[in-house]
Amino acid sequence: MAYPGLSQVIFCGGFGRALSEISAFFSARGVPVHRVSAISSLWTDCLCLDGGTAVVIVDVEDMGGPLVTKERLLLFRQDLPHVPTIMLTDQMSRASNDLDQLAVCDFCIRPSHLSDDLDIVLVKAFSNNQAWLEQQHAALREEVAVDIRLTVALILSVLAGGGCGIVTLFTVQDWWYAALAYICGGQLTLVALLLMPSVRRLAASW
Repeated sequence: MAYPGLSQVIFCGGFGRALSEISAFFSARGVPVHRVSAISSLWTDCLCLDGGTAVVIVDVEDMGGPLVTKERLLLFRQDLPHVPTIMLTDQMSRASNDLDQLAVCDFCIRPSHLSDDLDIVLVKAFSNNQAWLEQQHAALREEVAVDIRLTVALILSVLAGGGCGIVTLFTVQDWWYAALAYICGGQLTLVALLLMPSVRRLAASW
C-alpha cells in the first residue's frame, strides 16, 4: 500500500526490534524513518517538516511507561492535533482504540503485531486523526460561540442597568437609588440572559 502524502515517520523510542521493523516497512515504501529519543523532540521535528505529512510512532515502554507517556502526548496532541500519532504498548486496555482515547493518540498497537498489522494501523490512525480534528474544530467553534454570547450578555446588561438607573434617577431624584437600580437591573438582566439557554432546553423537554 502506498502513502502519497506521507513524507516522514518519526519514531520516538530506543534502538530495538520495533525500530527495525518500522524502518524496514517504510523503507520498502520510500518513506524515511527518523528516530528521536524523547517526546519533547516531536514538536521541533513536526514543525520543521518541509511539506507533506508526518506520522509519529511512540514506544510507550521506552518513554518511561504509560502514565508518563500519556501526560506528554496530551500536550503534544493539543499543540499539533493534525499529526497522526500511534502508540506501541503491551499494556493496552479494551478501550485503547475507542474514539474517547483520541486526546492521547490515534491508534494503539502491541509491538508484537507490528509486522502483520502496520498497513491497517496506518489507515485507522489517519481516519481517527480526522475524527480528532473534527472534535477540536467543534470545541473551538463552541468556545467562540460561548465568548460571543457572554460578550453580548454583558453589553445588554450594562445597557439595561443604565436604563434602569436613568429612569430611577428621573423618577425619585436620588443618586443612591439610581445606582442601586443600575446594579440590580444589570445583574438581573445578565443572569436572565445566561440562564436563557437552560430554560429553553428545560421547556423543550416538557
